[in-house]
Amino acid sequence: MAKQIDAYPLKQQGFSLLELVVVVCIIAILMAVAYQRFERISEEAERASFYGAISTFQAQINLHVAEWYIDSTQIEKAELEQLNPVEWLERPPHNYGGLISFSQLDGAIPARWYYIKDKNWLVYKVKRTFGLQNKGSDVLAFQWKVSFKEASMRSGVVQAATLKAVTDFSWEVSER
Repeated sequence: MAKQIDAYPLKQQGFSLLELVVVVCIIAILMAVAYQRFERISEEAERASFYGAISTFQAQINLHVAEWYIDSTQIEKAELEQLNPVEWLERPPHNYGGLISFSQLDGAIPARWYYIKDKNWLVYKVKRTFGLQNKGSDVLAFQWKVSFKEASMRSGVVQAATLKAVTDFSWEVSER
């Protein structure tokens, strides 16, 4: 008996291996581009949150200084420099990690504020450090700078109090 030939040839089902590899490569390239953008946007958000918190701390400090100045409250410089500015806020930042010692800072969770009691520093531990220039450290430390009506005074009526960075830093998020 003779073999019967189908009038319709068999259709290939699915993708060829080459088509599948091309699709996977395209998806990988798109994922790499999306990841870079996500990281840049995440660092921009962290940086904005950091600067927003610094502004909040400074505004609260300014309110207290104005209150002390109006009331002519006598304050010791050493006493003021040991205060934790987070305690002055009605609500601490959502990313406030609390009081820790300087030796605990290495193991601390990034993207959080901490108060280092043994150094009297308010610190922010940075998570994304691509745009940060801070002498190789991922920690931004701040401490009080207090001035009185008379520059030589160590106590009296406070004229100004600011949080100043312990070391100079620059945090610019560049377009990548």
